[in-house]
Amino acid sequence: MIPPAPLTRIVSAVDSQPAFRLARFNLGRMLIAQRRDDEAIVELEKLTGAARRRSAAISVRARHRARACRATGTKGSSGRPTPRQLAREHGQHELAAAIERDLASLK
Repeated sequence: MIPPAPLTRIVSAVDSQPAFRLARFNLGRMLIAQRRDDEAIVELEKLTGAARRRSAAISVRARHRARACRATGTKGSSGRPTPRQLAREHGQHELAAAIERDLASLK
């Protein structure tokens, strides 16, 4: 669980500089760590509306991890199965296909 002070600071950074993509991405990751997956998805989806580039690919992956974690009740962190693998393992073929499409569009 992330202490409230760092979360407050990152929210403040995002509010003061909405175009600061890294701050928004880190906010999404912090929300995932606190199992606030719906809020994380909202923040991470704001990143994917921008031009598709390397940072957008990372955002898409994080967004799908948040969705997969919400759907399966698992906590997203490195060293775990990818969101696509989680979706397949839990029979969520539509989610796995959406992940495939998003990743393909970024190549």
